[in-house]
Amino acid sequence: MQSFISLAVLLGAAAPSLAALGKDTLFKNGLGDPLADYYTNIPRRESSRVDIAAPEQCTSRAGDKCSADQIQAVSVKYDDCKWPCVCSGCVGSDRWVY
Repeated sequence: MQSFISLAVLLGAAAPSLAALGKDTLFKNGLGDPLADYYTNIPRRESSRVDIAAPEQCTSRAGDKCSADQIQAVSVKYDDCKWPCVCSGCVGSDRWVY
């Protein structure tokens, strides 16, 4: 408990001390995602997306986990790639197969 109190005092004193030295704070935007600015500046490749019927490979891979009429599939084509990528997954699922 004493080490927690010491840490809290140290962190509380650090901000005014750094400001007096002309240093910026460590987390000036809070403790959110430190890479948020990086994500927004990533160049995105042009692509097209087309909904398609689920291929046999997707329905067989789903097995008894998902009925064939519950499988969604999309074909994604990037402009700088020759072949499209087919992605499929069960409706309402958070996991898809590529």
